Amino acid sequence: MSFEYKNKVGKVPVGELYDVVKFSDKPDIQVGETIVGWDEPDIHGIEKDGSQVDSMLITGVVDKIYKRPNGPEISIKNAGIGRLDVESPHFQNPAERPDRFLNSNTDGSIVEYWYDGTYDIELND
Repeated sequence: MSFEYKNKVGKVPVGELYDVVKFSDKPDIQVGETIVGWDEPDIHGIEKDGSQVDSMLITGVVDKIYKRPNGPEISIKNAGIGRLDVESPHFQNPAERPDRFLNSNTDGSIVEYWYDGTYDIELND
């Protein structure tokens, strides 16, 4: 994987912050513009309406790009998850369903749940 950070915007305890990370073999990621997804792998123990969640997909716009020793990590605006490794197989760039996000009128994130044969969606602002 070849990548390059562009436009350093600050530093936090976990690393430097950048506006853009450019890749040689995949789409660039830009703060405030790129819509990404995260297919939550650790759903064991997560419940919704009293039922075990079988699948949870979080979609939203990139809020921060962190420079980390093993490569870039990002966060999703207003999502209830921490930093995401952009090389993880659970990370989606672009998001699997960016149209859902674009049509939601939200500045936050969208969480899609599947559980007990039921589907539900939440907007997080």
